[in-house]
Amino acid sequence: MFSKYDKQDSRVQWIRIIACIIVIGCHVRLHPITGGHIDKSILLIHGIFDDGVAVFFMMMGFFLFNNENFLKLLKKVFKTIFIPALVLRIISEFFQGYIGNQITLQECLVNSKVDWYNLFFEIVSFDLSTGPYCAHLWYVNYYILIILMFPMLKCLCSKGEFAKKAQIWVINLGFINLVLQDIQKVFFLEIPNINVPTVVSVSTMMCVTGYVLWENRAKIENNRVVRVISVLSFVFVNIIRYFLQLKLFEININDMHYTGWCTSIGYIVALSLICFFLSLEKKTNRVVNYIGSRTFVIYLLHMSVYAYLGSHGQYLYLYNALVDKGIVGELLYNISFSLVVFVISLVFATMLNMVKELLSKKNRGELYNG
Repeated sequence: MFSKYDKQDSRVQWIRIIACIIVIGCHVRLHPITGGHIDKSILLIHGIFDDGVAVFFMMMGFFLFNNENFLKLLKKVFKTIFIPALVLRIISEFFQGYIGNQITLQECLVNSKVDWYNLFFEIVSFDLSTGPYCAHLWYVNYYILIILMFPMLKCLCSKGEFAKKAQIWVINLGFINLVLQDIQKVFFLEIPNINVPTVVSVSTMMCVTGYVLWENRAKIENNRVVRVISVLSFVFVNIIRYFLQLKLFEININDMHYTGWCTSIGYIVALSLICFFLSLEKKTNRVVNYIGSRTFVIYLLHMSVYAYLGSHGQYLYLYNALVDKGIVGELLYNISFSLVVFVISLVFATMLNMVKELLSKKNRGELYNG
């Protein structure tokens, strides 16, 4: 089952796995604001689960620009990204009553319907995030937008001194803009919209960053200095995030700006996570590589799994056992619940993969017999 994963770089798959768990944690974690009261211990550990999406956007740059044929790339993305997301969108609407513990599975199968009219316009706009338990599918929209920019980005993310200078220019402009926006949130409120012109979106800038990191991975591999700096940066920047968010709560208790991935802090944290894993020795692990290869399907499924566990009260076992234990209990709850959702989603992803392989073998057999 795992033999075809022998040659993959397990460091990359570890990054995918950790990023996926972080994204899940972003959705299942405890909220630092309850009834207008700020829980500082929850806020302190909040940053651990903020930046999984930024990591994924950076990872896009690892291998995206190995593609040479734009049409083949579009076909691949349509088949492996958009179609699975569309299938999830349809199924989630069909089973939303059962997932939300509103009706039984039998009632769901008999009475559920899909709003095909609205779905058509979602498909045309490449935005499937308006469906039930599909809010996370905004990522698919952003992903496809980056793919549509591939012909331009391919020129940018190429070898050569001029291209390297262009990459640094794009990254620097984007990062400076993020810094200015972050500073303005709490220090220059009277000045509207401090920013600099940017060449590409934040998600695209992160993709270019990923390309630069991957091209320079040989300098990072087995580098203990990079490893230590990555850990220190992750901790230090998240502490800064904590104090900035506290300051922002004094201005607007509903503004969670600094907990978002689309910030200079999110950028640095994502960069730190990736550099840490790339600084490890390159190894291959079949199981890790298999799990890493399933992370997109896990990402698709996790919101439905989380919604089911939440609506059926399954999370209460962990909540009652851990949350009243202080910051350690709160951290354990966030991690444990994230892992539970991850593992259940992995089981479903594995089952779907097994069905896909069985159907593939059957089709190949029919073709051969024919």
